[in-house]
Amino acid sequence: MRLLLDVTRTIDHIYNSTPTGIDRVEHAFLDWLLGDEKPASIEPHFVITAANMHSALNADQMRDTLSKARRLTMSTEHRESQFEALLDFLRQPVAISNENFGAARFHGGTVRQKPTKTRIYATFAKALARGRANFKRLVREASNHQTVYFHTSHTQLEHGHMYRWLEAPNIRSMFFIHDVIPLDYPEFCSPPARKNHIGRMQTVADRADCIIVNSEYTRQRVLHYLTPDRWTAQNIFVSQLGVDLPQIASTEDVFTPDTPYFVCLGTMEGRKNLVHLLNVWRRIFETAGPDRTPRLVFVGKRGWECENVFDVLDRTAELSPYLAEVTGLNDVELVRLLNGASGMVTPSWVEGYSLPPVEAICHGVPVIASDIDAHRELIAGCAQLLDPSDGIAWKDAILDVAWRPEKRDALKLKTKDFVPRSWTTFVADCVHYGT
Repeated sequence: MRLLLDVTRTIDHIYNSTPTGIDRVEHAFLDWLLGDEKPASIEPHFVITAANMHSALNADQMRDTLSKARRLTMSTEHRESQFEALLDFLRQPVAISNENFGAARFHGGTVRQKPTKTRIYATFAKALARGRANFKRLVREASNHQTVYFHTSHTQLEHGHMYRWLEAPNIRSMFFIHDVIPLDYPEFCSPPARKNHIGRMQTVADRADCIIVNSEYTRQRVLHYLTPDRWTAQNIFVSQLGVDLPQIASTEDVFTPDTPYFVCLGTMEGRKNLVHLLNVWRRIFETAGPDRTPRLVFVGKRGWECENVFDVLDRTAELSPYLAEVTGLNDVELVRLLNGASGMVTPSWVEGYSLPPVEAICHGVPVIASDIDAHRELIAGCAQLLDPSDGIAWKDAILDVAWRPEKRDALKLKTKDFVPRSWTTFVADCVHYGT
């Protein structure tokens, strides 16, 4: 069987230092197809979709493209110095000063040779050129070879005309849908997001032989937008995501600061409810006092519809000793940061899956999260779920976990009930459903 994985997003984001949840799904397929665990009967190819052409790299070409990009990305020395600076900030006692403004900022993951737009376009163009003939051959030979196309990232799906080639005989197609948040909650997304997502859903409805989603909640929301005569709960499959953050056993990596801190992980955007979280922290400062206010570390890049949060992070005076913002952490650094944290806070209004609290729970980190459908499905019983609008409940829960060891240990004990899923199992299930 020939399995064609669309890697347009991976090529387009090839110089990014920290993968998002959607990136991790595509990377899981890449790792599986380039590794030793796939069945010998699968012949992998890697499709790149562009406006006027398509390409398909073979396994050796894909490895070569990834290897060349990775040699240009991380500056280890800068990364380590930035991460150690963050740890030093967290180790130091809180210093109240009228001269402090804005959250402490740590930009890790910079590059030895900055990937300008020209370099990104050149990498993309070269990959396209390398596999044009191979793509045409694969489409032409599909009538005589079992061929399955997997698209896992939403990328380019709003341009339905780019997928007319799927009309070729005997090509089966699988699309992975992560969420329909731009349709349900356009107020939390960038202005063109709703229109784009309508186009993506139309492409999937027109071209998909199989749809896979990450949760039962996402399946029900997808069904709401598809015609019931073709799509039902029986032919849209759920495959929950895997976890692959490294385990760190060295005692040198244990980090225990005097002032407890919490981690909020993910791209900063409107649906994450971060304005509410900062208001909770302000209320903690006002009621518990400067000496009993824990720190809060935001891990992730700045997104959209979140300007009020950025204003606080950039200019706050009152909360500046308690806030830190970091980007570009690799997985080892993220685990070290999580291992020293009192907990993770995830107050989102809506999620399709919500990978960060799952990752935290797998590492035994207490999680306080919003009581929403996705969290109830994925982490109920393993985390403390609270109404995302109940500021008093969030304040009390954060203070309990920060300063009452028995509360923190009880919540940490809940994490042991969670059974983690590997990315290998996730991909194998998707391949089974899709073929």
